[in-house]
Amino acid sequence: MAGGLSALGVYGTLKFGFNTSLMPVEHFLTKHGLLKPDDITRLVEHMDQTGDLFGSKIIAKAWTDPEFKSALMKNANKAISESGITVNGIPFQPENYEIRVVENTESVHHFVVCTLCSCYPINLLGNAPEWYKSLEYRYRAIYQPRALLEEFGLTIPQEVKVKVHDSNRDIRYIVMPQAPKKPAGVENLDALVTRDLMIGVRRTLDL
Repeated sequence: MAGGLSALGVYGTLKFGFNTSLMPVEHFLTKHGLLKPDDITRLVEHMDQTGDLFGSKIIAKAWTDPEFKSALMKNANKAISESGITVNGIPFQPENYEIRVVENTESVHHFVVCTLCSCYPINLLGNAPEWYKSLEYRYRAIYQPRALLEEFGLTIPQEVKVKVHDSNRDIRYIVMPQAPKKPAGVENLDALVTRDLMIGVRRTLDL
């Protein structure tokens, strides 16, 4: 990590808005061979994919609150800031970019890339996965989108249109997956909404 910051320290700083001061623990574990740097990277990746995310809570609320969903699709920044949603007691921290939410339907599948660099809504989805920042992903998302999605295990039927959204410095996209048939009756609804669903490299919920 740049500047000597630990992976776990950066994770805490970016995701929750404070430094978790885990560098001494990380140093001890790696020094004594109890943990490898690659293990830490995989741990951070797992936490980002499955932990509490603002994006997950926002999507879950949109599924069960039509008024909020309407506001979210019109002006996501305003709707999120006024939603009162928190993660671990911490309110949403807005950034200087526009958030746009795009909704999957039976006939359209959305997914997100940043072809310029790796622009990504950290305040909604946690740290960007390494593959999102790779040149291969950024290139193939534009020129071979269906083939790229198949490598994530996602085959999009030909009758379903694939729309690729290119995030940049000023605009960041997140995908709203299709809701369960009766979302209000599903417990822990936000836990179903993973980072990969909101990037668009997955399509269906694990019910």
